[in-house]
Formats: sequence, C-alpha cells, structure tokens
Amino acid sequence: MKRIITYLLPLAVLVASCNQNHLLFSNGNSPYTIVVAPGASESEQYAAQELQQWIQKVGNVKLPIDSTGEGRRGHRLIVGYNGLTSSLVPGSKPQGIKDESFRYCTRDGDILLWGGSMRGTLNAVYSFLERELGCRWYSADVSVAPAKKSWGFNALDYSDSPALRMRNVFYYEPNTDSVFAARLRSNQTRLPSIHEGQTIEGSSERYWNCHTMGQFVPEEKYFKDHPEYFSLIDGKRTPRQLCLSNPDVLKICIEELRKAMRGNPDYLIYSLSQNDGGEEKNACECPECQRIDNQYGGKNSGIVLWFVNQAADAVRDEFPDKYVGTFAYRYTRHAPVGIKPRDNVVIRLCSIECCIIHGYDCPENQDFAKDLRDWSVVAPHLYIWDYVTGFSNYHIPLPNLRALQSHVQAFRDNNAIGVMEQGGYENKYTEMSELRTYLLSRLLWNPEVNVDSVLTDFTDGYYGAAAPAVREYINFEHNVLALDSDVQDCYPWYGDDMFFDEFATEARKIIAKGREAVAGDAELQRRLDLVEFPLCVLQMERTPQQALEQGAYDLFLKVTKREGMTFLNEWDCWKNRNTVQRFIDKFEKLKTQ
Repeated sequence: MKRIITYLLPLAVLVASCNQNHLLFSNGNSPYTIVVAPGASESEQYAAQELQQWIQKVGNVKLPIDSTGEGRRGHRLIVGYNGLTSSLVPGSKPQGIKDESFRYCTRDGDILLWGGSMRGTLNAVYSFLERELGCRWYSADVSVAPAKKSWGFNALDYSDSPALRMRNVFYYEPNTDSVFAARLRSNQTRLPSIHEGQTIEGSSERYWNCHTMGQFVPEEKYFKDHPEYFSLIDGKRTPRQLCLSNPDVLKICIEELRKAMRGNPDYLIYSLSQNDGGEEKNACECPECQRIDNQYGGKNSGIVLWFVNQAADAVRDEFPDKYVGTFAYRYTRHAPVGIKPRDNVVIRLCSIECCIIHGYDCPENQDFAKDLRDWSVVAPHLYIWDYVTGFSNYHIPLPNLRALQSHVQAFRDNNAIGVMEQGGYENKYTEMSELRTYLLSRLLWNPEVNVDSVLTDFTDGYYGAAAPAVREYINFEHNVLALDSDVQDCYPWYGDDMFFDEFATEARKIIAKGREAVAGDAELQRRLDLVEFPLCVLQMERTPQQALEQGAYDLFLKVTKREGMTFLNEWDCWKNRNTVQRFIDKFEKLKTQ
C-alpha cells in the first residue's frame, strides 16, 4: 500500500502564509483554476492532473481543470506554454518539444508553469510542488504531502535545466514505476499517460541494448559455416568476439542494426557493441584486424570505432535524429588515436574497474580518469555506464555515498550527455536503495546539489524520528570503512580488507537507538530492518556464532521472508553463490551444534 504522509505546519508558518498578497487556498477553499490549452500535449495534461492531485493532498481542495483558459486574469495556474503565457510574459518563447528545462513564475495572481511540451512542463510542476508546497517522493510507496490550512505567495520566479540529457538511475523502482521515475526527473522510462496504466510513446531518453555484436552475428547461426566471421585467437577461430575487418560481418551488423532501429523506435541510442567478457585476449588477431588496430594506436578501441563509424554512416539517412552507441569497456576503454567517432556515434564509457568508494583522485582510478579525459576530447557524445552498488553482494555495507557527487561532476565536466548509474536493478530492496535512488536522481539533474542537505531531507522524511540514528550510522560507516588506504571495486566480498569484525556490532548499536526513537511504529521499524539487514548479513558471514547470539540470523529470516528475497547478488553473474538458502542451511546447522 502506498503511504502518503501529511503533517500540519507550525502556527507561525500558517500566519505568515496568510499575509501574502495572493492565497492559492485557505481552509479547504480556492478561487483558482488549473488551465491547460486545448492543444496541450498529453504530458502537459498529465502535469495538470498531478498538480491538481498534490494541491488537493496539501490543501484539502480540488482545483478544477479548465481546457479553455482564455477568460479572466488572475486565479489561474497556467500549465504549459500557450497564448496566455506569451501575453503575460512578454519575450517568452516556446521551448523545443524535448527540452527538459522549465520556468515557473507569477504575474499578478496567476501562476505560470511551462517548459518543453514532453517533459519540461511536467518538471516545472514537480519543482513547484517540491520547492513551494514541500511535497516529496522518497520511494515509489512513500510520499510526503505537508498538510497546510492555507498557502499564499507574492512573486515567484524560478527556472532550471538538467546538467545531463540522459539520466538513468538504474535501480528497481525508477525502472519499473514510470510515475515515480517522472517525479524524480529520471528520464530512462516513458512518462505516464493521462490514461491510467499507460505510458507515452517517445517520452523517454533511452539506450537500446548492449553487447549486441554477438546478438547480430550469433555463434549458433554463423560459426559452423562461417568461422571467418569470428575472432582468430592463437591461430584458431573462436566465437568470443567478431572479426571486425571482415566486410560480410559489417554488412550483417548494419542490416541487423537497421532492423533494431525500425523495430524499436522509442529509443535515442542503439547499441552496436562488443560482446561481454572483455579480456584483451578475446580480440581478433587476424592480420587485417591487427593492421587496422595498430593504425589507430593498437588499443583495440580503434578497430571497434572504425567498424561502428561505418555502420553509423550507413544508417544516418534513414535515422537522422538517432545515435549509434558502442562500448569503451575493459580492453576497448582507452581512446584511440587518429580516428574520431562520427557525430551520430555515442561512446559508452564503463567504469567497472574503478574503486567506487573514492573519487577519481584515488590512485586506483587514475587510469579511468585519464580515459575519461581522453575520450572527452575526441568524442562528440559520451554516455557513462557507472557502477554504484556491490553486484556480488547487493546487501552489504558499501560506503560510497560521499564519492557519488565527485563522480557525477567528473562526467559532466567531460562532456557526458548521459549517465546510467547501475545499482540494484533486479529487486526492490538492496542496500539503502531508496536513499541512493533519491540522491542519484538529484545529482544527475544538478551535480552541484548539497549532498548533506539531500541526505537530511531524505532521512528526516523517510525514517522520521529515527533519522538522526540513520545519519549517525551513515557517517560511522563512511568514517571507518572508506579510509584512504582502502580500495573497493563493485564486487565486494565479506572478507575484504575494509571490513573488520567489530564494525557490524557497533553499527547495529547505532541502529538500535533509531529503533527506540520510533518504538511502536511498525512501518518505520520495517524501514530500519532494511537498514540493519546488510549489517546482519556481514556479521553472519564474518562472525557466525556472534550473529546467532545477537539476533542477526533472526532478523535475516524475518526480512527475507517478508520481502520475498531469494538471492543477495546479481543473479546472472553470480548464480547460486550468495543465496538466502545458503545462509539458512549454514545457520540451521550451526544452531544444532
């Protein structure tokens, strides 16, 4: 069940709002109408409905929506750019359909909210609701609508635009709930429609697929009759990667790429990229591939870019507004020399080798930082595939909240058009996933946001009276685990150097203080269960007898059963290595000893 939190503001705040020149609502009444032009986009009509819904939650009054809106001055919330906007705000101009920047301002008693007709106007509405009325969307299930007896204003004028065009917070909730994603201004999913349960075609900024070369030229279809299509390694053809100098391989990939673009028109970027398994030894060693590779610096990325550029040229006329994307990943991560991506090619640079608990000044990250700078010089468009969770352990303490901002700032400063922050995408509950989703969505919109303020905002709203304890735990975790001497990639394990046996015990004592503060509130206790769960898992692995005695296993059983958890890692990569059942088998045996 979705939970909407309402609370009454202090009397002094209510009195101050009543002294404003204009009252949007007071004591359940309002003289205002929401105005949308007859030709408004579906997204703008949805924006008007969202504005109506959340004002009703805050002010206990449902404003009518007028589709004509050419009548009296004042007492209007004008949604979207239309004739009223141009007359009331001289010099204003309509923005591009996909322009996500926005503005809201007041003219006498009118409030005008507009931006690009696909997402910009909706962004204006959400910003107004957040900044002026105090609404928050902390998760797909938990929102805050601060109940007010009245709200008034004098003059308002605010505008904003995103730092990154494509903002993909690749966690479970924003990727499966288009309503929630829209409220966070994450644009990897389609916008919700005015028709319940539907979404608006073409309303997302999406990247189609990855590791597609093996999909376009599959081993099972071609290897038997055409082994020459595949990598020559140590004198033998092997299907690990493709022989990119083979002209028939290029023809097949171009045709398959065209099919993908025709069949999936909802995307902006279409992948033509190397197979996974990124070891350098998998690259083709045939003389022609080696010649091309050496021509462009011998970094393996040269021949891939040479290949992808030709495909991008081939599809340009049919798809002038689309991009072809390829990886700079593992053995192709270094930028080549003497060749540049075409202007319709996106380089998808992956940070998988990086230390994720420190910034790019970390010695472990220097090579990636150089590759990022080098690609930014030669590539007209960069898209970053970043890793922000532990894929071998979705539920393990990971002290990287302090590093996230510097990473996003580095991406922005090196001309990235988009970022995918890959977190726990397979299930709803991974380590502090709600907080990470909330913080990352704000960083991708504005990399200069005050992180401490965001953390305080979220923890106060989501954990209530337990918020101080949660923040104390976050600070403790980062202060003792993310030391300068520690290095941690995105595959942490329980025995890694940054962990020590006393950490989980001391951290759980901090969470216990939060539990005392919210005693009797079952929902807030449940949220604290999910904060404490990774500590229990860590304790169960490192000090099992202590975990049994201190109730870590009992909490583990309660949470996994209640939330339906079956595995604790990225399933595709780690199979049965870190399952819930493995822990149950281990601890049930331990209990009998």
